[in-house]
Amino acid sequence: MSAVMKTPDVTIGAEVTLCEEVPMVRRERWEEIRRLWVTERVPIAEITRCLDLDRKTVRRCLRDTAWRSYHHPVRPDTLLTAHAEYLRERALIRFETPPGRQSQIDWGQAQVPFRHTSAVRHIFVLTLGFSRRSYNQPCLNETLLQFLVAHERAFEYFGAHTREHLYDRPRTV
Repeated sequence: MSAVMKTPDVTIGAEVTLCEEVPMVRRERWEEIRRLWVTERVPIAEITRCLDLDRKTVRRCLRDTAWRSYHHPVRPDTLLTAHAEYLRERALIRFETPPGRQSQIDWGQAQVPFRHTSAVRHIFVLTLGFSRRSYNQPCLNETLLQFLVAHERAFEYFGAHTREHLYDRPRTV
């Protein structure tokens, strides 16, 4: 015996978000599940189909007598716990360098449309630490020769080079 269930007029949004296998159901969705089960006597299988929820989630909502908001579980101590305050401070502070001191160098990639297809182009990027001005040069590949030529052109473009060059793990270094 199956009751005919009316689709609610209101959209309730995302139903379930899984986080470490603990489902979270919004209050509106929890109330809708309880209303369908208690008031309209709709079977659990039909509630799960209609609301696109797992059967265990619906059963848990019916078992709970009151809605409870989700709370993240307390994380155990990690290796970084002792340094958490220092890391929070550093995350909000902009790293400043004096003029001419440092440049940051890396490769980027771009998909360039060409006729009926597209091609990948590698972009050499050198950014000055103080002014954040940058020099960008498209290259066919990331070989050492391209890397060195791009450095020379960047130095010519700026008229000099910085004392330090910071590389972000490029393969050619």
